[in-house]
Amino acid sequence: MWKDVTFLVKIALWWNNERYFVDTLRNAIYGSFNPEAAALFRKRYQQHNERVQAVIPSERLLIFNVKQGWKPLCEFLGCNIPSTEFPRENVGLANTRKEFANYAAKTKFTIANIFLFSILLFAAIFILKLTFS
Repeated sequence: MWKDVTFLVKIALWWNNERYFVDTLRNAIYGSFNPEAAALFRKRYQQHNERVQAVIPSERLLIFNVKQGWKPLCEFLGCNIPSTEFPRENVGLANTRKEFANYAAKTKFTIANIFLFSILLFAAIFILKLTFS
């Protein structure tokens, strides 16, 4: 019987860790909510950009912001500017947030189903033990 209880305790601990998993995933996608960590990420990002600018010759490096549109990109690549408008998808991370919300909802649903199945399995084992004891 204690093995069954231990199993339920493990399931309960895993259930509590689900929130930790979602928070960790959110931090990986959006960055940390810790101001010190966010400052470190910004510093590392700037250091990386500075290193790239120091290593790559300026005639081979385009420092580009998508807000600039086609012109600087096409000039750098030596091609004609397309007649279509520059694509503007995932503005403000709208798509990323939507995908994360869908993933989080599916994860919670899956975990709830596993938890429910575990309880039903425990109940069945318990009833079988009572029946055959």
